[in-house]
Amino acid sequence: MVHAKNPSEALANDRNVPSLPGWDRYRTAILVIHGIGDQVPLETLDDFGRTLVETLAAGTAETIELSHQLARKPGSGPGEIWFDNVLRIRKAEAPEGHYVDLYEYYWANKTEDKVKPDEIQAWVSEVTRGARKFYTENAELAATDEPNGVFTSGGQFHAGRYRLLLGAVGVLIPAVSWTAENLLRLAALIPVVGGAFRSLLTTFFSSSKKRLANTIGDIVVYTASDRRSRYYDVRQDILGGAVKAFRYLLESEDGQRHRYDRVILAGHSLGTQVAYDAVNRLVHQLDEGLVTGWDREGKSALVPGLALTDVFAGFVTFGSPLDKIAFFLRAQVPAEAYVRRQMVADYHSFKQRDWTVNWTPRFRVRPPFRRLLDGVPWRNYFDQRDYVSGSLDYYEGLTNVDARLPKKFFTHNDYWAYQPMYIDIVRHFLK
Repeated sequence: MVHAKNPSEALANDRNVPSLPGWDRYRTAILVIHGIGDQVPLETLDDFGRTLVETLAAGTAETIELSHQLARKPGSGPGEIWFDNVLRIRKAEAPEGHYVDLYEYYWANKTEDKVKPDEIQAWVSEVTRGARKFYTENAELAATDEPNGVFTSGGQFHAGRYRLLLGAVGVLIPAVSWTAENLLRLAALIPVVGGAFRSLLTTFFSSSKKRLANTIGDIVVYTASDRRSRYYDVRQDILGGAVKAFRYLLESEDGQRHRYDRVILAGHSLGTQVAYDAVNRLVHQLDEGLVTGWDREGKSALVPGLALTDVFAGFVTFGSPLDKIAFFLRAQVPAEAYVRRQMVADYHSFKQRDWTVNWTPRFRVRPPFRRLLDGVPWRNYFDQRDYVSGSLDYYEGLTNVDARLPKKFFTHNDYWAYQPMYIDIVRHFLK
């Protein structure tokens, strides 16, 4: 079975912002989900919001106003409420109800200090060992449209190089520990100032080691698909919060109309996996009739003729490792377990390609629901020097966009301030 290639585009590396009319014609919400790292609350809102606002301002002669809004949401207990921070962007002369509201989903606090360095080493060993056999059996699915780079050439993804990177990460933390220990011993020998140097080095290496462990620990925790893992409940907590944040934007505000006319979901790095999983969970809940204001067919119960795909207007990923996670970090199911293998694929089926191209199950398992959201537009931004992300070829119905970021080495965090990407987002989703 041959799959059609996803369309692929490249951004023009041009800082001249064109005219960007019409972005404020609706009540639009953008929910941004951050990736790995030591983010603090409102950092994602600030990073995405600043570049978006500056892009919009450069594309119009009208005055743009920003306002800090508070969204009232139900708390975790009966009768509890809390307030989420929202950045509202609007033209000063725009009519009532014409604006873009920017939300963030913050989850860094849920993984803080959850994983120990020795557990990271064990995780890397397990991942590389299991992925070697899995990739060998499914290599034809990894054909890519990415330009030649560190991990790709001639349309092929080089799994060995990627496993080597994972292995290097696995030894990095113990290497930091060894270096710190020996430098501290040397510092203590320095006459007079030895104690001060030792104190400074202890603080520096302790902080560096903690940041590194927490960054990699985010991946370890969130990719724990085994229910027996002690991280599984944390992963479910992260995903549950993302689904609630997403549903809030899609549901009814007053029982009369939906809260927003359009909703865009965006994610960076590991946040793209959180966002992707949230879309799948929404499909599950929609099929059970649990999404307020929408029926099981994705039709509005409030506005005749309105479909959920009219409101969920776009999915944006940048710096996304979704393909790598699918091949190296997802639950490994052997081909002979064809019932379980198909059920796992159904559970994570949003725009997912058919993995049965290289094996034929004895019996087909009927999916539990219709893939109602597969028509949602999806644009994925990647860069050749971002060794985490790439062209997403394991999914269908999306457009891969080579961002062509200007920096020459490890561009993983450079998307946030890259105006050409925001111009592209505005043109495709805010019009």
